Amino acid sequence: MLQSDGLVARYAGVSSDRPRQKPALSQFALPIGILTALQATRPLVPRDIWLAIVLGHALRCALSVWRFEQGKWKTIEVKLG
Repeated sequence: MLQSDGLVARYAGVSSDRPRQKPALSQFALPIGILTALQATRPLVPRDIWLAIVLGHALRCALSVWRFEQGKWKTIEVKLG
C-alpha cells in the first residue's frame, strides 16, 4: 500500500525505480530542438520561443493522458491515518 505522500509522488511522475524521462523530453528536448531548427533557418523571434514552450506543454499533456489511460492508477490504495 502507498501512503498518501506516495500517491502524490506517483501522480507527479516521481518514482525511485525509473528516471523521469517525460519532463526531460517535453520541457527541454522538444523546445530546444525546435528552437535549434528554427535558428538554423532564420533569426529567432519571441513568437518562436512561445511556440516551443506551448508545444512542450502540449507534449507533456499528451504524455500524461497516455499514462492515465494505462489505468495503473486504479490499483493504488491509500491508507489514511
